[in-house]
Amino acid sequence: MIIGQSTYLRTLQILFFGLFTGPILFLAVVIFLQLGNQHVEQTTDSTLFFIAVGFASMGIIGSRAYYNNQKSKFITLPDVNSKLAAWRTAFIVRVAMIEGPALFCVVGLFLEEQRVFLVLFIVLAAFQALNYPSKTRVIDDLQISDADLEQN
Repeated sequence: MIIGQSTYLRTLQILFFGLFTGPILFLAVVIFLQLGNQHVEQTTDSTLFFIAVGFASMGIIGSRAYYNNQKSKFITLPDVNSKLAAWRTAFIVRVAMIEGPALFCVVGLFLEEQRVFLVLFIVLAAFQALNYPSKTRVIDDLQISDADLEQN
């Protein structure tokens, strides 16, 4: 039973934490570097902000659309091992599609010192947290039955 083994799910969870905490650690460094700076007047008329909002929207919508598209494909795969391999690939791409805009928001915060980038980052981090891989999520997404699990 592959999904019952701690290695498959544990590997995905470690990968998720790496991709999730990377932007958070980068944000911590940026905030530390900006501690002594004088506060900048907060505006939302920055071109970089509109690009960040566009990237964030594309990341959230695109990751969900890509994942749902791939989900319909890997449900039809013949065996559990190929389903798990396809799910892992779709999961990594889904998480990475949100990580990119999150890093862009941190760079925007660093360059312009506008708190709106921080708010946008928090929204992206919340969406990212919803992608945490769990055993029930994998089983539900792949539509694996108990008989399929017992065969492996």
